[in-house]
Amino acid sequence: MKLENDYGITMNLKKIFRLTRKFRIQAIIRKKNPYKHLAKATQEHKTCENHLNREFVQAAGCCLIDRYYVLISSRWNESLFVLCQRWDDT
Repeated sequence: MKLENDYGITMNLKKIFRLTRKFRIQAIIRKKNPYKHLAKATQEHKTCENHLNREFVQAAGCCLIDRYYVLISSRWNESLFVLCQRWDDT
């Protein structure tokens, strides 16, 4: 591609293979990304169309003021968190 685009030289693929063997040139081939397949399989970041036409509207004057997590117990491999939220109704 580089020869053809930059210099206008077209070369047969077999000739390129012969030259690479003669001069012991090896192309750098990048490795496949193993996580790309997993991301497509799980479809984690896929957005779907709104078939139900649901409208989520927040009530006027109601907003979240504070949100924090409280650690209740912590053992070697277990943790229990409680989500506390405070809403403003005005």
